[in-house]
Amino acid sequence: MADLRAFYTEADGDLDEVLARLRSEERVAKFVRLFLADDNHERLMGALATGDVDAAFRATHTLKGIAGDMGFGALAATASEACEAFRAGDFARGAELSQPVDAAYMRVVEAAGRHL
Repeated sequence: MADLRAFYTEADGDLDEVLARLRSEERVAKFVRLFLADDNHERLMGALATGDVDAAFRATHTLKGIAGDMGFGALAATASEACEAFRAGDFARGAELSQPVDAAYMRVVEAAGRHL
C-alpha cells in the first residue's frame, strides 16, 4: 500500500490540503500517478536545451498549476518564479530559475519511487 503521508513529506507537499479537496487517499494517489505521467517537466528541459522561451513559459506555467493543485508547494513556487521570468522574455533568468524547478520535481519523482 502506498504511504502518501511519507511521500508528501519527502516531496515538500501538503497532503492534508489535497485530501480536503479530493476527499480520499485513493483519489490523491490516482492524481499523483497522473502527475508523474505528465510531460511538462520534460518539455521544460527540452525548451531549455533549445533556447525556446515560449515553450519554456508554457511548460513552467502548466507545471506550476498542476503542482499547486497537487499540493506540491515547493515545486509550484519555484515553477512560478521561472514562469514569470519566461513570461517577461528573460530566457537566461528563467533558465537559472529552472534549476530549483528541476530539483523540486526530482524530489517528487524520487519520493514517489520510494513510497508509491
